[in-house]
Parts: sequence; structure tokens; C-alpha cells
Amino acid sequence: MDAYNLHLLLNYYPLIGAFAGGLLLILGLWRKSDKLKRIGLWIIVAVAVLVFPVYVSGEITGKAYPIAGRMDVLKSHRLSALGSFGSVVVAGLAAAAALFLIGRKPDKARWFVLLAFALALVGGVFLARTALIGRQIKWTTGHVRDSKNSIQDSQQKTIGDGRKTMARVNNWQIGREMSYWYPESRPNKQFAAVFDINKCIACQTCTLACKTTWTSGKGQEYMLWNNVESKPYGFYPLAWDLKLLEMLDGQKWNEAGEKPIYDGSTIFESAPAGERVLGWRPEDEDYAYPNVGEDDCAGGVDGGASILERHDMAWFYYLARICNHCTYPACLASCPRGSIYKRPEDGIVLVDQGRCRGYQECVKGCPYKKVFFNTMTGTSEKCIACFPKMEQGIQPQCFVNCIGKIRMAGYINPPEKANPENPIDYLVHIKKVALPLFPQFGLEPNVYYIPPIHVPTSFTKQMFGPGVDQAIKTYREAAINKDDDLTGLLGLFGSSEMVMERWKRVGDKVIGLDEKGKEIVNVPMREPIHIRPAYDKLYQITRSNCP
Repeated sequence: MDAYNLHLLLNYYPLIGAFAGGLLLILGLWRKSDKLKRIGLWIIVAVAVLVFPVYVSGEITGKAYPIAGRMDVLKSHRLSALGSFGSVVVAGLAAAAALFLIGRKPDKARWFVLLAFALALVGGVFLARTALIGRQIKWTTGHVRDSKNSIQDSQQKTIGDGRKTMARVNNWQIGREMSYWYPESRPNKQFAAVFDINKCIACQTCTLACKTTWTSGKGQEYMLWNNVESKPYGFYPLAWDLKLLEMLDGQKWNEAGEKPIYDGSTIFESAPAGERVLGWRPEDEDYAYPNVGEDDCAGGVDGGASILERHDMAWFYYLARICNHCTYPACLASCPRGSIYKRPEDGIVLVDQGRCRGYQECVKGCPYKKVFFNTMTGTSEKCIACFPKMEQGIQPQCFVNCIGKIRMAGYINPPEKANPENPIDYLVHIKKVALPLFPQFGLEPNVYYIPPIHVPTSFTKQMFGPGVDQAIKTYREAAINKDDDLTGLLGLFGSSEMVMERWKRVGDKVIGLDEKGKEIVNVPMREPIHIRPAYDKLYQITRSNCP
């Protein structure tokens, strides 16, 4: 059962039932029908009996709706149940008083019945209003659903005027604590991916694989959950990164210490008064040019320059993008409905379609603009990391269909728990060749990029942070220094559709393993060379090399 039907069950249906029973009571009184009076009374009693256990069980267990599956506890649901139950109780008391008066003074009872039921209506309206207000209460148990933290432990502090203050959370990508709207609550496992930009050829096979799988319906025509854009002039939507970079107040990194520390403000810390996130909402036309800037070079190549001189400043590269399934999602923080959540089992960020009411605050809040609004359904939609496949140990569609074999999906640990046998940990934490996209935004994104080696680092440092120089050096020197571990692991990219949570190198072979250590794929580091004689005596033919 989704959240929308649950709200109907706990809030609207009991009120409708109670009022319907009351109307039957009034009709029975006016028409002097004992049958209608009994039906109305039994409807009210039945609704009260059904709602009361739900509310009591919610108070006792802390879950007002155990049938709701993965969804976490909302104070709003308990208030909804309380409002419904209160309305039913008021209506029931009014009906009982009316029947009592009817039994004693049938000639004078009608006005008492009308007065009692009017009071029931007024009480029901006020209690329903309380329930509706309660529905707007934000998440108080962290931003990962099914968190075991109690409401009291994770409650946000308040300042003098009663406004909520932001929680302090640790963001290892910026080297410091930062402000976020919910307490830190990391999932059991965190979905992550590494993209090798140097291999991407912008064939858009990944884009088509995602499009035909997930966004081929009405209202989804413009949606590209996966897209590939040419940098520096390509954007989808238009200027998605430039606009936010201009809005941020400074982006300074302090590289004096052992680890770089971001001294600027994140989009949460830069949010204007009354807002949770610094952001902007694209116009419809911003989505109309998915191929803008494709293959456009920075600088130019004059005639003969390729022969006479170097032209290092004539560059571009392809940036493949999906949802980053951030540790601290801005879409989640900005949603007034609490309809966006992280799955506790894998950290994938999803939209609860039942709770979403189409306010589009998530579209405005996401700095990567990977949340889209469906005008046909009136709800937001986004990349789901193909979680039905991930649950079966299979990588997402855009990964398994990648022609350039630039992608690897898996799970990442925090740096203090980095496991060298985990391929994502090895590339991100051990070798540090894979870097996050715009870490200064403060979301701790979980899609990492091996930066392009041919692009001026003055550009890529702004996009991937201060670790670009070292990442490029490590990547370049892997073959020169015979770093067989790194080169071998890079050879596992695209070698299997299965999620390789572990890996190892044995001699000249690199082996991908599943979570239990079972071998998935075995890849040779070097292709075997076979030299055949020019003349084949068996078939009496002469072989020749292709020109």
C-alpha cells in the first residue's frame, strides 16, 4: 500500500464514514425510521472500531501503519489517525446522546440531535484540519527511511524564535562538517559508480538504453535520466552548472593541510532566508537542446596547426551523467512533502509517487538537475539506478549497454572503512583516481569520474575538486610504472553485466567476484599473441595481412 492510499485509509475514509453515519441518523430521525438510525449508528461504531486499533498500535510500536512496508514513521500519520479517530469519537458521542434523548423524550429530541450533530461536524472539521497540518510535518528520523534512530535522538534543535536549525553532518568530500536539513543517517550500503571519461565516445547508447527502458511514456518525452554532454559548451538542461556556480558565494579550497578542505559555502549553507537549498528551476525551453555544444572545442584549430605546432587548448570531452544518488540529496532536503527518500538497503534515492504533489521543489533544489516533472501525472520522476536489477546483482541498463566500457557500478564505503578488495573503494579511496562531480555543492555525490587527461586542470579542478592533478598523474603512470593492479581493475570495466563487489589480481589475470566471493568474470591483462606462418601447408594458401 502506498502513502497516498494510506492517508485515505487513516484520514479521509473514517471522516466520510462518520459523517455518512451521522447523515443517516438525521434522516432516520426526520423520517422516524428506526432502520436508518440503526444503520447510521452501526456505521459510526464500525469506523471507530477500525480506526482505534490502528492508532493505538502506532503509538505503541512507533509505526502508525505497519502495512506500509519500507516507509518510515511520520508524525503526520499519527496525527492523521488521531484526527480521524477524534472526529469519529465526537460524531459517535453525538449519535449516542441523540439516541438517548430520543428514547426519553421523543417529542423534544430533534433539536438536541441537530445541535449535537452540528457540534460533531465542527469538531470533526477542526480535528481534520489538525490531521492535515500534521501531514505537512517534515521527516524527523533522518533522511534514510526505516532509520532506527528514535525521533527524540534525531530531532532538530530550535533557536529562540522557534525555527528549526540545520543538523551538522560529516562530508568527507569537502573535508569538514557542514549543515544539512536532516541528521546524518547513512544506509547499510551505498550505491556508487565510476565513469572513465577518457574512454567515452558519446555514442549515446547509454542514453537510448535508459530512454527506451524508463522514459518512453506520456509526459516523459523530454526526460533524459541518462545523458551525455560535450564539455565545456554542452549542457542538459541549458547551463545547469554555470547558473549555480554563479550563485554560489565563493568556491575556495584550502590545500595547505594533508587533506583539502572546502572553505566556501555549500548550497545548503548558502540558501537564502526561507529556503532550504540554494537552487533554480529550469524553464521548459532549457530542456529543448540536449545536444547543444556537441563536439564544440574550447579554442580553435587553425589550418596547419596539427602539423606545425601543439594545440593543447583546443579540447573538449564527453561527460556522461545520471543521478548521483547523493549521501545528502538536495532534492530530499527541499521536498515539503517528504516524498523523496534514500533506500536503507542500498542508498538509492527514490520519489514516492503517492506522496508527491508536484510542487517541483526537488527540481529546483537538485544542483545536477536530474529530477524531472511529469506534466501528465503531476509528479516528479528521476533515475532509480535500475534498482530492480541491482537487487538481482545486475548493473543498470546504461552500464551494461555502454559501448566504450567506461562504467562500473557497485557500492562504496566511507573513507575510514575503505576496503581494497572493493573495486569502487580502490579507485576512489585507495588510488584516488576517481573524483566526485562538483563536490563543493555539498551533496557528497556517489558517481565518480576519472578526469580527462588532455584537459587543462584549471577547468577540471572546478568540476572535480582539487584532487585532479594527482588523479591524472596516477592514471597516466599506471602503465609506465607497471601498476598491474590499477590497469587490471580498469580492464574489468564492462567485462560483465553483474555487479562486482570484490576483485583480485592473480598473475596476469584480473577476477571479478560477487559479494560472497564467487567468481563472476576472469579477464586477462594482456591479449595473447599468435603468429601464424605466411604459407598454410594444409590448405596450400598464402596468408596476407590486411592493409
